[in-house]
Amino acid sequence: MKEVVCFDRLKGQETERACKRYSNNAHIRRAGTLEENLHSLLIVEGDMHNSRLLSKAILISQKKPNKRGRLTYKLSSQMNELLGVSGFIERSIPVRKVEGERHLKTLMNCLSQPKRTCRRPAPGAVSDLV
Repeated sequence: MKEVVCFDRLKGQETERACKRYSNNAHIRRAGTLEENLHSLLIVEGDMHNSRLLSKAILISQKKPNKRGRLTYKLSSQMNELLGVSGFIERSIPVRKVEGERHLKTLMNCLSQPKRTCRRPAPGAVSDLV
């Protein structure tokens, strides 16, 4: 990771500089430079030499109708149970977070599995990512 920019911590000219630097970011293009539109934005910039694509993907969502009946992405029931996060995740505000030691260990276990499966670690098991 090269840099993490938390827009809620930036003020005035810092916000303007970050908006110019990341002007190709879709969230910035949509919001413009108004600070109140960017308050919850977090940009993580990868390092050109040390970043890489992940070798696998884990399905975390399922399409469900929202309040208007439009199909949109919602965290799957399995992920809700395993990670303790629920709700719609497409353009999610507030941001969905995995919290709590048990849920974080489960997530780390999911990411370290050789297959595309995700299970809660056995009691007492320690992930090599901890």
